[in-house]
Amino acid sequence: MPKKILWAAVIACVFLLPFFSSDVFRAQTYFLYALLTVSLFGIAVMNRSWLKNRAIILPLSLWLFIVFFTSLYALYAPGAFTAFCHMLVFVIIFMASSGLEDKRKRQLAFTLVVGSILVSVRAILQYFIFFDKIVPLMQARWTGLSEKEILYITDIALRHRTISTFVTSNLLASYLSMVNIIAMLFCVIDENKLFRVVSLFALALNCYSLWLTRSAAALASLAIGIFLMSLFLSAKRQPRAARLKKIFTIFCVGASTAFVCLFINRAAHDMGTDRLFLSLTGRLEFWKTAIRIVSDQPLQFVGLGGFGFLYRLYAPYAQFESTMAHNLFLQLWIETGIVATLVFVWFIWAIIWSGIKGLNRLLPDLDNYAFKAACLCAAAVFLIHNMLDFSFFVPQTAVIFWLLCSFFTSNDNNGKGIGP
Repeated sequence: MPKKILWAAVIACVFLLPFFSSDVFRAQTYFLYALLTVSLFGIAVMNRSWLKNRAIILPLSLWLFIVFFTSLYALYAPGAFTAFCHMLVFVIIFMASSGLEDKRKRQLAFTLVVGSILVSVRAILQYFIFFDKIVPLMQARWTGLSEKEILYITDIALRHRTISTFVTSNLLASYLSMVNIIAMLFCVIDENKLFRVVSLFALALNCYSLWLTRSAAALASLAIGIFLMSLFLSAKRQPRAARLKKIFTIFCVGASTAFVCLFINRAAHDMGTDRLFLSLTGRLEFWKTAIRIVSDQPLQFVGLGGFGFLYRLYAPYAQFESTMAHNLFLQLWIETGIVATLVFVWFIWAIIWSGIKGLNRLLPDLDNYAFKAACLCAAAVFLIHNMLDFSFFVPQTAVIFWLLCSFFTSNDNNGKGIGP
């Protein structure tokens, strides 16, 4: 009975993850993460199941230690320690959920897909109803907002770039691009017809919502992820795998076409702050400043969350203002140092290599093979998108990335999992 209660709590928490942003609902978000962590940890302890793959534990532990050390000497210690605590929670979730049996991992993945339906419905309603009313409502009632907040909300409303339960369109796009890979898999491979229909419905809504975010980077990342999925399916010498490869190839063509259309549309028609080339110019400015920082201080660090302080020092008259480098590895280098960044790359390589080795053992089992391959590709989509954005540092999206990593991670006791 305790296991069933804990598992129900895990399912509920995973469903609610995309609905709570720590920027808006700080206390509720922390309670949600605490409940998820305690529930997963409790199941793992009761069943003596935990991540035991030393090739992953070693770089992960070393990386956490270095991040903690850099927090001691951070420019802004409270912010750095808060970010470190987020990372620690994600690591615990990753290690505990890695020990789940494959059936339970698939349940959690399907829960993410179901939750995305409500996220997309909210995004679509925003586009057709809410954005037309937000400015008059803000002027009438939201008198307590600062001028900067009013300008930001007004800009989003005027541009009609949906945000749903997230604070920016790009964060919503990062979330949807991950979940869409999983939804694509379930709608073509799940044995339960109802689950396939639900997944197909989620995929349709999510694709439209992703288009409404107008995030070219997320669409490009999604297309690359689907292409990687088709490559993994090529390794399976089965007629059914060949059919799945054709389906994912069609998905890849569709995502690539959507990216090209969005790129041309934004380049030709968008005005103001939504101009595509203005967005690219901003990112180039962030990257150039970040490269100047690491060139001047290649062996130093400022702690998690410290990039914004250095950016203002190095680019006081910059056209664009940001606390994020919009490149995962550049920001990690500046905030945690070159050693921590290299160790993090080591960790990423370790889980990818572990996942690939696990796939090789699953070659005769198409369903599990395709599921783990889809989770691996979804995590890859997230990392690719973070070469142009910063969702890795936002708990609302980062926690889902760590969950996806746990779904494909090969464990010493894989197959002897901990379902209730």
